[in-house]
This record gives sequence, structure tokens and C-alpha cells, in this order.
Amino acid sequence: MRKYGFWKDLTFYFLIESYADVVLRAAGEVQALREEPTQTNEKLQALADLRKEADEVQGQFLGRLDHAFITPLDKEDLLEIIQNLDTLLEAIERAARGLPLAAEGSPEHLSALTGKLQEAAQAAFELASSLRHGYKHQALPASLAVVHRIKEEGDLLHDAALKDLGANSRLSPQATVTCKEAYDRLLAVLEKSAELARLVARLLVKYA
Repeated sequence: MRKYGFWKDLTFYFLIESYADVVLRAAGEVQALREEPTQTNEKLQALADLRKEADEVQGQFLGRLDHAFITPLDKEDLLEIIQNLDTLLEAIERAARGLPLAAEGSPEHLSALTGKLQEAAQAAFELASSLRHGYKHQALPASLAVVHRIKEEGDLLHDAALKDLGANSRLSPQATVTCKEAYDRLLAVLEKSAELARLVARLLVKYA
């Protein structure tokens, strides 16, 4: 039976880690955009550049996957990992485009939720980086727990942000809707990172 992390070819894991690094840097651009909203165009361009870099990494990954005879995990599992990371990056891109929508909302809630976005991206990077060490790697359970903790904390922050929106009488109905959409996009990043964690947990059981 194939054992998780047994095969010596670590190229797939390094490419997964490279993609996760792009995700982490994209989260940093979102954080910078929140802190400097006047730099929207520059930060969105930086995100577009990171998307190109991610597409190049994904292209290398898929090309190697297509031609590989022996892989460290089943091909469909490797593909699912890179697809989950791609979905996470897409969620971060949507969150960045949604930040201007929250301009009339609470700066405190926006700051807290973007902070959780950054934490989720960092946790996803650490999770992806630990994959190449195999299912016995001691960092994996801790990384999985961190991702789920961040999601739970994000849910509470999101609920508090929506509660304040509903109680804010100075906001127009349209402003309330757009702020909610921005908060929802930030929460979606945490949800996608939790999906990645659930996938990794499932693979740990499969290859144990």
C-alpha cells in the first residue's frame, strides 16, 4: 500500500508550497489595501501580478501531474489540493475587490476581519508547507487546529459586524447591503481555508 509522503519526488509538494506562498502574499496585499485605501489601483495590480504567478505555478503542477507515472499521492488528491488553493486565492481576490464596499462600515470590524484573513492565509501556508513531511509530521495537527480556530473566531467577528450594521441608523439600505457583501467576502476566505484543512484531514486518514 502506498504510504503518505513515502515517495522521494517532492516536486509536487514544493509546487503546492509555492502556490500557498502566492496565497499568503495576496493576503498581505489585502491587508495593505485596508491600511492604505488610497492605493486601491496599485494593490489590485499587485494582486493581478500574483494571479499570473499562481497560474504559472499551477501550469507547472498540472503539466507534471499529467506526465507523472508515480506520484506521492493519488493524482486526484494532488489535483484537489491545488484546486483548493486556487479557490482560496480567488476568495482573497474577491475580498480585495470588496473592501471599497465597506468604506461606510465600521473600521474596527473591517480591521478585525482582514486580520483574520491574514491569519487564515498564514495557516494555509503552514499547512501546505507541512504536507511534504508526511502524515506523521507533528506540525500537521496543530496547523489543522489553527485553521479551524480562525474560522470560529471569524464567524463571531462576522456576526458582530452584521449586528452593528443592522443597528447603524445612519447607513442607507444600499450602504448596509454593500458593507454586508464586503464582510461576507472576507468571511469566505476563512471558509475556503477551513475547506483546505478538511481536505488535508481527510487525506491524513486515507494515507495513514
